[in-house]
Amino acid sequence: MIHQLYKFSGAALFVTALSFANTCPTASLQTYETTVDGPGCTVGSVLFNNFQYQTFASGFNVPVPATGVMLTPLDDAHGAGFKISFSGGLTAYQDANDSEIQYTATAVGPDTLDDVYSAVGGTVTGPAQDRLVEDLCPSIPPSLPPNSTCALNTGVINMILSGSQTLVSTSESFAPSEGLAVLKDIQALACPPGQACGTATVDFVINQVSTPEPGEYGVLAIALAVIAAIRYRRSKITL
Repeated sequence: MIHQLYKFSGAALFVTALSFANTCPTASLQTYETTVDGPGCTVGSVLFNNFQYQTFASGFNVPVPATGVMLTPLDDAHGAGFKISFSGGLTAYQDANDSEIQYTATAVGPDTLDDVYSAVGGTVTGPAQDRLVEDLCPSIPPSLPPNSTCALNTGVINMILSGSQTLVSTSESFAPSEGLAVLKDIQALACPPGQACGTATVDFVINQVSTPEPGEYGVLAIALAVIAAIRYRRSKITL
């Protein structure tokens, strides 16, 4: 009973929070940091919040400020999330140009999250590479940075774009959770370790989270119905 009350009160608080949240806009990351954080915003059935941004440029590379990072909401077969574009590209002519983006995602209502789709798009020359390393931590409430003890931490997603590739993508499934903390480390590497230099440009990255398919809920409902029927029959036999 206490557990049920806890879940009900948590859901009530979350609905209250949603009442103050707007639909996520197409806007700069600076706008998200300054005006969206707090109440957060929604894409589909997911509430996004707590956006943070850092840059780490070495050599003569020019970091991309938060005003030059554009977030475009996406809600399609891959789930709810964003296309994150860099104005002029995140480019490295020597050494590395690195951007870190963090945020949290929380499922709306009875939904849970169980999958992340990530992609990186760009161009490289010579031995240069574009790399996306992503730390994930399913938790409720989700907190940043992703908990170092989380089973899905330490670069569960690690993608490299090289050669003639212009887009690479992957997805990662995990046990259903109401919340998810995300840390995206986006790297343009002009000079990979032990190699000569080229030019690396990251044009955009994509990050979307999805809820279990309706069919999964159907299977769960059937399983619960079977369990209930077995318990009912046992109780009748006992009587």
